[in-house]
Amino acid sequence: MAIVERERLLWALDVLSTITPSRTTYPVLEMVRLDTSATELRLAATDLDVFLQLALPIEQGEPSSVAVLIPVLRRVLLAVSTDTVAVLVDGVHLEVRAGAARFRFDGVGPEEFPNVPHGEQGLPWHVRGSLLHAMCRTVSFCASRDETRPAMNGICIECSADRGTVLGPADLRVVATDGHRLAVRNTMRDFRAVEKFVVPRGLTDLVPETEELVKLSVGSCTIGATLSDRHIAMRLLNDAYPDYAPHLRWTSPCVLRCSRTELLEATERAARLRMSKVGTVAALLLSPEMSELYARNRRRSKVRVQLSSGRYEGTPLRIGFVADYMAGILQHMAGPFVKLGFASPEQSIVIEDDVPPPGTACLLMPIKDPPLPA
Repeated sequence: MAIVERERLLWALDVLSTITPSRTTYPVLEMVRLDTSATELRLAATDLDVFLQLALPIEQGEPSSVAVLIPVLRRVLLAVSTDTVAVLVDGVHLEVRAGAARFRFDGVGPEEFPNVPHGEQGLPWHVRGSLLHAMCRTVSFCASRDETRPAMNGICIECSADRGTVLGPADLRVVATDGHRLAVRNTMRDFRAVEKFVVPRGLTDLVPETEELVKLSVGSCTIGATLSDRHIAMRLLNDAYPDYAPHLRWTSPCVLRCSRTELLEATERAARLRMSKVGTVAALLLSPEMSELYARNRRRSKVRVQLSSGRYEGTPLRIGFVADYMAGILQHMAGPFVKLGFASPEQSIVIEDDVPPPGTACLLMPIKDPPLPA
């Protein structure tokens, strides 16, 4: 029998339920595996692509193991009001005791549950959880949702340091793209990747914002992330990731600096003209004298906004883009001002925070033949 805090157990089940499939032909994937020892209760769940194991401190534990349905166990814990519950494994059955109440569930043996992948291969890296979480969260909005391009559904992580070291901001680069826009952080110009791998974007939700060091162990097919209270294993996305480096320009002949809020409001106004799945095509009309955003749709509705905060350096330029994608990028920028770099109407727009230190750089693909003011 193991005694565990009810709130902590409920929290663990809520976290594990985020990765369990709601509909599956493999019923054990809807279950949580409970493994008890003298001082620890380990709970594990998986959808075969992501494996998550959480550890909770317990009292009076003894070695045992069983797997039961998560929704059933969670409903029982919500129905009782005691601070602690006692968990007792009897063969393939689980009994939960809360005060005078007794609940007994049918389960399956641990041999029915999928094995835990660890992704071990040589020395691991170590990185602070808060750094890894923040960097992945910053770019994940650009990851594709199109299941026909599996590599773009993930986040590309590049490391410039050898294994066995503690990674800092200068040793990590994370990239995400959906083919129309791309976000990259860190933006060091001389970054040289020693190793590169693509992980599912769900890694952001599972790695907590903590100052604890996370141990990253990368294998041929999986990556493991280990902390004191959890172990995460994910299947790597082994398809080739797009080569974004040729599109990332650190210096551009034409540069627009303006208020992020003003440009975002103008872009969102243009996005409201949307009449198709593609979104509204807008254009930036740029010259040293004036910076202007223009958009119209097939019904002749139009938006024309002069950017009063805009300061443009370069030759006159007209460049088109999808307003919805531009608005999404600006919403995720951090600074009050942004810098847009242009090389030509046919090359991608580079969008950065116009404040040091450099944070996130985003690329936005242009649209040919953008609308002209009527």
